[in-house]
Amino acid sequence: MGWNEWPLIVFTVLAQTAIGAFWVHAYVLLGNTASSEQRQKLARGSLVLWLLMAVAFAASTAHLGMPLRAINSLARVGSAPLSNEILSGGAFFALGGLGWLLSVTGKGSAGLLKALTGLTLLASVAFLICMARFYMIDTVPTWNTPLTPAAFMVTALIAGLLLGRERLAAAGIQGVLGSVLLGIAALALLAGVVMTLVQQASLPHITSSIQSAANLVPDYAQRMAGRFALLAAALAIWLGAERRASLPAQRSLATVALVLVLVGEMLGRSVFYGLHMTVGL
Repeated sequence: MGWNEWPLIVFTVLAQTAIGAFWVHAYVLLGNTASSEQRQKLARGSLVLWLLMAVAFAASTAHLGMPLRAINSLARVGSAPLSNEILSGGAFFALGGLGWLLSVTGKGSAGLLKALTGLTLLASVAFLICMARFYMIDTVPTWNTPLTPAAFMVTALIAGLLLGRERLAAAGIQGVLGSVLLGIAALALLAGVVMTLVQQASLPHITSSIQSAANLVPDYAQRMAGRFALLAAALAIWLGAERRASLPAQRSLATVALVLVLVGEMLGRSVFYGLHMTVGL
C-alpha cells in the first residue's frame, strides 16, 4: 500500500533532499567558513541539487497527468495549497538555478550572488512549509497532524544534510562542519523514531465508519523497521567518512550513505501515502 503514489514519493523525498542540501550551501555561501575559491566550487556544484529538483518536478507531472495541469494549478495562488506548493517550489528551483548559472558564467557580482542565495533560502523554507500544508487536510485525519510537517523536516535534515556534506567534500571543504551536520542528522533520526512510535500508537484510535487506520498498512512495523535500519547504516557510513582524511574517500562514502538514505526515506514515504483515509464513508 502506498507504492501506487510513486510519483509523489519521488517528488517529496527528492525535493526535501534538495531543500536540506541547499541549507548547507547557504550556510557556507553566506558565511566565512570557506575560502572564496571553495565557495565558488560549492556554488557551481549546486547543479546536483537542481538536477534533483528537475527529476522531482518531472515525477510530480506524472501524478498530475499532463505537465500543463501544473500551470492551471497556479490559478488559485494564496488560497489553494497546491497552487502555493507549485509556486514556492518553482521559485526555489528558478532562483537556485539562476544563482548556479551566474556562478558558472561568472556574470554575477558577489553581492548579487549572496542576495540570490538569501532569496533562495527563503524560498526553500516556504516550499517545505507549503509542501506540508498541502497534506494538512481536515478530511484526512491520518495526515492532518503535526507529524506530517515534522516528517518532512526529518527527511530534509537527514537526506538533505547528507547530500550537502557530499557537496562540501566535492568542493574541497573540510573541518568540523561535517561532524556538526552528522550530529544534527542523528538527532533527526532519533526524532523520527519517536514520531513513528507515537504515530503507531495513535493509529488504532483513528477510525471511520468503515475502517481503522491501523489496518491501512498491515506491514507498517516491518517497513518502518527497514527504513530505520537503512538510515542507521547510512549514518554509520557517514561517521566513517568523517574519520577519513581523504576528500575522495569522504565523498565516496557519503554517496553510498546517501543512496541508503534515499531508499529508506522512500520506504517510509510509501507508508505515509498508504495511510491515506478520509472521514466518513
